[in-house]
Amino acid sequence: MNESPHIRVSAADRERAMTELAHHFSTGRISLAEFDARSIQVLHAENHDQLADLFTDLPAPPGQPPEDRSADWPFHLLVRAAAATAVGLFFWFAFGHTMWLPLVGCALVGVAVWVSSR
Repeated sequence: MNESPHIRVSAADRERAMTELAHHFSTGRISLAEFDARSIQVLHAENHDQLADLFTDLPAPPGQPPEDRSADWPFHLLVRAAAATAVGLFFWFAFGHTMWLPLVGCALVGVAVWVSSR
């Protein structure tokens, strides 16, 4: 996230931010509630300033990720499952519609796949 702060973010920028958030969550630097809140902010970020603001109280990532990321699909599945759970629960609690509950089920399946692959 070292581009110009006012440049609009791409989907790849958001994915990198979500990966970094997930790393901080997995190391215990942020709680589940903070992870959910910051994940929603990542999805709504429009420029690099807004993404950078989410990491001001967190240390820099430990280095560049390896080039071959094909083995990381379970981790990406977990990040997407956490986002689906947050969205599903938000709509369920906010609007009372149970049609969002399948998102939570999909997220649980994703977490189960991720845990079994470790």
